[in-house]
Amino acid sequence: MNVRSPYAMYQRAYRIVIRERFVDKWGLAFKLIGVGFYISFCIVGGVLLGLWLDRKLESEPIFVLLGLVLGLVAAFWGVYQMLTPFMKDNKRERR
Repeated sequence: MNVRSPYAMYQRAYRIVIRERFVDKWGLAFKLIGVGFYISFCIVGGVLLGLWLDRKLESEPIFVLLGLVLGLVAAFWGVYQMLTPFMKDNKRERR
């Protein structure tokens, strides 16, 4: 006979409530913060790389603009890849 003590059942219920209230919400918050950092690093990295290339090759606005465009494309693609699984999970939960 598998009998659980009331204290063990309380501990299990407490862990479930804590996980639902804090871990899942904070996990989502940290994922979204990570997305924000990813966007900023892609854009700033592209611009800095463009500035460096422009100084080396003495061609002022060309590589900065190219770095900006490539940074924006990389940021968009990365955000799409990061958020697609989250959106699929959210869609399943609504059904």
